[in-house]
Amino acid sequence: MNSRRGRSIAVIPILPLFISTMLLLAGCGGQASKGNQRTWEFDTASDLAFDSQLISVNEEGDSLAKLKRLPDGAFWTATYKDPRPLSGPEYHVIDFCPDGSIVAVGDYADFSDWSSQVIVGKYDPNGQAIPGWPKFYSSPGRHWNEGQDVKVDDAGNITVAGYATIWRLDPNGNPLAGWPQSFLGDDSIGTGVIIDAGGDIVVCGTPDKDVNGLIALKKFRPDGGTAEGWPKFYGVPGAKQNFSYDIFRDSGGNLILSGYTQVAGNRDAILYKLDADGNVLPGWPKVWDSGAPFDEYFSLSQEANGDYCVVGVSGNTAREGKLLVTRYSVGGDQLTSSGWPQVYDKSGPRDASPPDSWSGSVDSTGSIAAAAVCQPDTRVTTVKYSRDATMASGFPKVLEREGYYQVTRSCTVDDLNNIYTVGYWEVGDGSHADYTSFIVKYPPGAYSTASPSVVTVTGIEYTRLTGFTERLGPENQGRVVYQLSPDGTRWYYHDGSRWVPATAARQANSADEMNGHLESFSGEFGHGKLYLKAFLVSDGSQKVQLDSFTVTFE
Repeated sequence: MNSRRGRSIAVIPILPLFISTMLLLAGCGGQASKGNQRTWEFDTASDLAFDSQLISVNEEGDSLAKLKRLPDGAFWTATYKDPRPLSGPEYHVIDFCPDGSIVAVGDYADFSDWSSQVIVGKYDPNGQAIPGWPKFYSSPGRHWNEGQDVKVDDAGNITVAGYATIWRLDPNGNPLAGWPQSFLGDDSIGTGVIIDAGGDIVVCGTPDKDVNGLIALKKFRPDGGTAEGWPKFYGVPGAKQNFSYDIFRDSGGNLILSGYTQVAGNRDAILYKLDADGNVLPGWPKVWDSGAPFDEYFSLSQEANGDYCVVGVSGNTAREGKLLVTRYSVGGDQLTSSGWPQVYDKSGPRDASPPDSWSGSVDSTGSIAAAAVCQPDTRVTTVKYSRDATMASGFPKVLEREGYYQVTRSCTVDDLNNIYTVGYWEVGDGSHADYTSFIVKYPPGAYSTASPSVVTVTGIEYTRLTGFTERLGPENQGRVVYQLSPDGTRWYYHDGSRWVPATAARQANSADEMNGHLESFSGEFGHGKLYLKAFLVSDGSQKVQLDSFTVTFE
């Protein structure tokens, strides 16, 4: 990205030929100035900052800033096949590092003696394996080791929950002091992990690998010690099985658990809501029974509006079912009047043993991406439901490898709403001759849904701001919204009463709102410089084209 200072042209009401020449020049640059007016036109990328993977500026000679068309299929597919014979690497789940790299966690099985190690892989943002990874970990004396969930903290440290053991690694994969730690003994399974606001590690799971008894929750201090008053246990009275798959810390600091309870022969999906100390809040848990024998909630996320977004399964057996996607209010009401839950119409086999599960995550638009294995031919299928419970344009996406048994373990969304489906392929003859893990990255739609922005690099000097207008492109289908800044670092939007700090693209104003409130910006901040940020907003199927925007000022 390049920058240049815009031209400032004073128009004097004499010499018509001179005036005409100056106006012609003003229309040829990235910024044009006419008296007390500054227009940004997009015939050059100069003086603009933007993500060139998502936005183009005049790439086709059309003088437009517009969203780029994204691939119909995957951006990329990363794979790992271990060179050792009779080996079975399986990636289960991923998380993202502060530098944009991707950590993948699962297990590496040695089929010669049916032992297993935790596997931790690392990939750059383009899906290329980082040298020196994957790395492998085993607890002393333990024959089977497996990673079920992973979280990366702001320092790049990696926390892995899995069979019996919780690992904490530095960004280079070395165990941190005081780690690993036992979860709840040799028969326990840690299925989900979070890092709370104070840096403590909270792990959910079960004390019993045979999935009997109670849901367990344990809090560790960063040094590996157990927090006072933990672990805690939960279950429906009279149930013979209670199991949790995932844990999530919501925007209010509460802990949400997903799983199932089995009182009689059927499994019913369950959600717990706890305070930060692990106490069950009034009115919870919430139990849901579709009428099918096996209903389970697997994974959790929260939309910006507060809704809990849940992915699970509804089926007739413990080994097969249909992908289930639903939403709850923060108060615990399933949003049935809005079309939820949604059960995908194709069934498929789950993997052989708990806590294997399908999963998904909500993005910044409120759409929920999820993945499952579906018939025919047991294909890994990634779906995406919009907030209105309809299937998003361009979905489902199908990952095929003929002649192979396919498994997906998780589906995760990044900050740009890209979707990562994780799992493995195994050659269908059961020989373990070809056993390959994969991470596939899909775009959120035909166009970015992350509302990428175009930012002016050079501020305009003003004493008073008086007006704002925009001109959209001829094929525009989406929206453009704006934020303002006095210094190019602190951004603001008008909330209807005053200018307040903006932390997300949804906190922005339309051109009409900008025009109506722009003068008050100079009133609140005084004279100085003005920078603008324009967000190109699409639902994934809509083209967004911006021709120009103009500020008038004194």
